Amino acid sequence: MAEDKKGFLLYLDYWEFMKKLSNDQIGQLMKCIFEYEKNLEVPEIDDLAVDIAFTQIKNNLDRNRVEYAKTVEKRRKAAQKRWEQKEKAITQDVGSAETEQAMHVHNLHKGASTCNANDADNDTDNDTDIENGNGNEKGNDNDIRNSVPLGELFEMPKNGLAFTYTEFAIMWPPGKDNYKHGLTPAREIWPQFVTDENRMDLKQATQNYLETEMVKKGMVMSAEKFVRGAWRDYLRPEKPPPKKTAVDRAREQASRIKKEMTNGSR
Repeated sequence: MAEDKKGFLLYLDYWEFMKKLSNDQIGQLMKCIFEYEKNLEVPEIDDLAVDIAFTQIKNNLDRNRVEYAKTVEKRRKAAQKRWEQKEKAITQDVGSAETEQAMHVHNLHKGASTCNANDADNDTDNDTDIENGNGNEKGNDNDIRNSVPLGELFEMPKNGLAFTYTEFAIMWPPGKDNYKHGLTPAREIWPQFVTDENRMDLKQATQNYLETEMVKKGMVMSAEKFVRGAWRDYLRPEKPPPKKTAVDRAREQASRIKKEMTNGSR
């Protein structure tokens, strides 16, 4: 009997010939059946009636054992196939991720090359504008590509937590004139004021600052001022003003009436 097989089948049809046997013969037959299923060895049977009954049952036991082995093998192959498909899917996912990462690095290198070329062009253009008295600092600030420090695209902070000037420049909101103020000077002071120890606090403060009512109204401070240290005032999210109670509203109304009466008496 297979080690993982815990039982075998006995059919009601067997009763048609078993009921013709004595109780002792039935007991001997059942003992032979169990010994055969357990050891796969044909026991010695002296009783002819028991031997005939056992032979009929043995044939069915053998057929069931073959069918059971086929079922086990079929299930094993199905499980193996599912596992291979799962393993293939994981391999494809890893391959896609590696390809995407390689493309990302390629694009970063490509972007850096573009920045180098554009920086050279912009330096020439800016020098010409300054000589002609047509300096256009606003245009340089709004062009985030030109405000990215060279080499920053490939730098990773020592602690593994990344918040680069590029991300900051993209996050920084424009003011009412749809212009991002102070990005160029913020870029210049970035290495001086932003360290591995405070960069993630700066990121959190920037996110909190974007949610303030002042920013939502378009009143945005200079990015340079924020990077210099104003960001520390926004490490915690701005709390909404407390709701006025009925008592507060009554006091305000009384104060307003008193003020109107005072002005009227004059």
